[in-house]
Amino acid sequence: MLTIRKIRVPSADWGRARRAADYVLDRGSSPAALLAPGEAPGRPTAVWMGAPELLGRLGVAPAEAVVATGFGRVLQGRHASSGERVRTEGMIQVPLSDEHGHPLRDENGREIVQRVRGTKSVDLTFSAPKSVSVIWSQADRGLAEEIEAAMLVATGAMLREMTERKPVVAYRRDLIPAEGFAAAAALHVVARAAREEPMPWPQLHVHAVVVGVGRGDGFFASPELSGMYRYGAPLEGGAVARARLAEALVDLGFGIERRGRYFEVRGVPAGLIERMSGRAREVAKVVGEREAANGRRLTQRERAVVAMQTRRPKSRELPRSVARAGWGEAAEEFGFGPEAVAAIRDGDGFTADLRGRRAAVAAALDVAEEKESAGERRAAVFERAAGVLRLEEAESLLDTLA
Repeated sequence: MLTIRKIRVPSADWGRARRAADYVLDRGSSPAALLAPGEAPGRPTAVWMGAPELLGRLGVAPAEAVVATGFGRVLQGRHASSGERVRTEGMIQVPLSDEHGHPLRDENGREIVQRVRGTKSVDLTFSAPKSVSVIWSQADRGLAEEIEAAMLVATGAMLREMTERKPVVAYRRDLIPAEGFAAAAALHVVARAAREEPMPWPQLHVHAVVVGVGRGDGFFASPELSGMYRYGAPLEGGAVARARLAEALVDLGFGIERRGRYFEVRGVPAGLIERMSGRAREVAKVVGEREAANGRRLTQRERAVVAMQTRRPKSRELPRSVARAGWGEAAEEFGFGPEAVAAIRDGDGFTADLRGRRAAVAAALDVAEEKESAGERRAAVFERAAGVLRLEEAESLLDTLA
């Protein structure tokens, strides 16, 4: 699943910039927070992504670890080290807050906002299918790191799709696709705890903050958000990320089963997936209540609002070691521990029958033709491709059948 959130940072408010950076980088939600005492972290899981030239303007480089102070400066439109302005300021609306960062509200409960000079960025958050998070929670450290790396690679594919194929940069009086992007991507591995549950469950998701997009003439600016919402773009971006993630899982020996628009890893107990989906159940309940009251289905954006409104503050009281022990106990009830993870890695990767695999995915075009937008049609093909074709093969298929 892919969700989209605006980040607006006033030029003169360093506190807000640093809070925005800390939220994305949240060390308590990173893989390092789940390591055993004395266990050394592996490769960075919060890294810069994008075009080297654009990242260079910000004072960072591809695959370099993201540091909170530098990231805060970048969110203000500044160079990560020198603090010199890199992106052009604009007028933004930001909620007023108290000294603790809590929003101030009027007598009707609405947030009080003000217009100030500042900079915009976009947080594209990609979440893995729950079975992937379940496997990660029970995997040995080597496999866990492979899955973490796959999440970041999938995020990179999504970012390219959402910036270099979508109209996100201004040109004269129009919007056009970018020629390169600059983004910070941070992997989180836990969900927020549901209100009726004592601990958060594992949930791999990546906050990918696009801080700039480029144009052929050298123009470097904040991304225009409207192009990321129109014509089925969020469906397409999420489908691309899942297709790339499924490709990596197949290479690791796992089997993929399609579930509607999404997929799950074959062999992970459905009951355990349900057990570890407390937040999904909580959001689904509220969505159902609102749909019943309104007499219609909520849009994807409205569902995202429900998720934001129902989430609890991140718990600082429960040690992650306690949470991990709870995950192990839940998995043990379903007979799904490290040995079971190893046992379901029985696949031999992608077969050599490219023609047969392409034919299976081409059938998705029958479904795609019924979609209203190009993004929805492309999403339908990528969804069918997950675990069947490599991402490049699916893109080649789309080009052939266009």
